[in-house]
Amino acid sequence: MKKGIFALLIAALIAAWFLLDLGEALTLENFLARKAAIDNYVAEHFFSSLLIFAAIYAASFALALPVGALLTLAGGALFGLVWGTIAVSFASSAGSLLAFLAARYLLRDWVVQRFAKRMRSIDEGVARDGAFYLFTLRL
Repeated sequence: MKKGIFALLIAALIAAWFLLDLGEALTLENFLARKAAIDNYVAEHFFSSLLIFAAIYAASFALALPVGALLTLAGGALFGLVWGTIAVSFASSAGSLLAFLAARYLLRDWVVQRFAKRMRSIDEGVARDGAFYLFTLRL
């Protein structure tokens, strides 16, 4: 059940990326051409536009799309330093969480099957040294 939900969510995000042609829409040139209209929308609907921006940022972060720098700059340009930083910080954390959950629930069986020997040594290290082992893996 959980795998189906996450697989459906990822498939929907990928489909939206291609159906809405977001690869072409999320360019610096396109942003600059539409900045006045976007600024007007943000001024009229600040919090809803902030949520929309955060959702787009989180989805792009979760799918590892190469638009992070552009979206980060756009967040600052649209919402200012404070709100842009808050939106980018929370959205990148949410995107990381989505990527983690996808890896954990969708790809775990494949990773365990493909890298069984390496996974066994990692599991033993975590059982033996716990937090220190995880910290060194992170580096």
